[in-house]
Amino acid sequence: MPTPERHFVKYTFLKLDPAWRRLDQLERAEHKREFTAACEDFAEDHLLRCFSLVGTRGDCELLLLCQAQSLERIHEFHVVLARAG
Repeated sequence: MPTPERHFVKYTFLKLDPAWRRLDQLERAEHKREFTAACEDFAEDHLLRCFSLVGTRGDCELLLLCQAQSLERIHEFHVVLARAG
């Protein structure tokens, strides 16, 4: 009997550091590009949904829902996100 296909789901809640808002506009724009590039790369082959939580929660501003067939790929995605500005 073949092993059933598994899917892993990770919910990540993110909050912007207030110091980031004080950075130069060009630096913030570069950080946004890096974050967007990481998300686009992951979303090519996996499920990725982003939800704004502004006004609904005080402890975070963004929810990322990731789904992949391996935990390694989700981990790789979060390593790339951590390196982004």
